[in-house]
Amino acid sequence: QCFEIVGPKGSTIVTVVSYCPRDSDTRCSNPNKAHFSLSSAAFNQVANATTDFLINDLGYRQVSCPVSGDVSVAFPNTPNAGYLPILPFNARIAVSTVEVKGSSWANYEMATRDTNSGRFTWNKRTSNQLSGSFSLRLTANTGGKLVTVVSSYSSTHNSDKQFSDVPEVTADCRLGVASPVIFNSAVASPLGDNWVDDYSFLLISKIIDP
Repeated sequence: QCFEIVGPKGSTIVTVVSYCPRDSDTRCSNPNKAHFSLSSAAFNQVANATTDFLINDLGYRQVSCPVSGDVSVAFPNTPNAGYLPILPFNARIAVSTVEVKGSSWANYEMATRDTNSGRFTWNKRTSNQLSGSFSLRLTANTGGKLVTVVSSYSSTHNSDKQFSDVPEVTADCRLGVASPVIFNSAVASPLGDNWVDDYSFLLISKIIDP
């Protein structure tokens, strides 16, 4: 998932690599905050990384990630017919849900998502196990869907497909309704933890229009 961040100095496009741990810190689930913790290099594109700590007057919008090629799927951690870890990658748009359908099944089954790692897991060890090829239905957080047939979970799968670009937003993105804040992750935070203090919620999963 990628965002364009706009600040007093300029703009930059950043890729989300992990999320605020909502399960372990209730402040991460605040729907009125959209905070980003940036590297010094990214922060310096939108503000002065050597003198500024955090900037409140900024804009942000979801954009397509600058990737080439098609969406691919890896199956890490020793998958088997009843247990399928699923890791989509190289997608222009963040994947919000993954569904699994065996070749003889009538319906898709939803995989569960780990919001910290971005990995999805389908786990039916005692029933409805996979046999032969199976289908994956990936849904982007913009609503687009992608269906691909996987012949084997023993290797990385190329879907030969890609999501459409994020619809372009032309309105001024500054001073969004969520009071967004950017934080220079190289600066020691007041509470000693860059993840869960009041300045540095990395990202909420809800996308708020500018």
